[in-house]
Amino acid sequence: MAPFFAHVIAVLVGVTSTASAVTFTIPSQAHTGSYKYAPVDPAPVGISFEFFAFPSYFTNVTATTPCLSNWKDLTGVWPPIRIGGTTQDRAQYDSRTSAYVVYTVGNAADAPASLTFGSSFMTLAGSYGGSVVVGLNRGKNNLQNTIDAAKAAVNGMGNLLAIELGNEPECTPRFHFIRLSSM
Repeated sequence: MAPFFAHVIAVLVGVTSTASAVTFTIPSQAHTGSYKYAPVDPAPVGISFEFFAFPSYFTNVTATTPCLSNWKDLTGVWPPIRIGGTTQDRAQYDSRTSAYVVYTVGNAADAPASLTFGSSFMTLAGSYGGSVVVGLNRGKNNLQNTIDAAKAAVNGMGNLLAIELGNEPECTPRFHFIRLSSM
C-alpha cells in the first residue's frame, strides 16, 4: 500500500510543479493582447414582458426605460424584448379601440381572463429602440383576428423581429403560420 501512496504523491508533486509554471496575463480590455476572441452577441440578454402588462411598463413604470438603457450602455445595443405570455393567448385584436389594452379584473393582482388591444399597442411597441418579438393569440382559434393583429404589427412596428403564434400549447388548438411578406 505504501508504494501506491508514494506513486500518488509523486504524481501530485509533478502536477503541482507543472501547474505552477503556467501563468496567464488577463488583458484589461477585450481584443487586446495576443489572445483570439470568439464573437460575443452584442445583446446577450433579452427581456420578456407579459402581454397585458407591457403598456403599463412603458407608460407607468418610470424605471423601465432607464433599466433598458443601462443594458444598452453596457452592451452597445438595446436589449431585444418579447411581448407575450399567458395573456397573449387571451387577447383579441380590436382595430376600433384607441386603448393599448382593455380588460377587467376582480383583483389588481390578477391577470385578465380576456382582453382586447388596439393598434396603439403596436405603435407603443414600435417606439422601442431595440428589436421586438410580439406574441399573438391562437387560443381562440380566430385566424382572421390573428392575421389582422399581425398586419397591425407589421405596419406599426419598424423594429419587429418576429411574431410568436400562441404561447401555451394547451391554449392553442392549431398553429397557423403567417407569411408576413404576403401581407
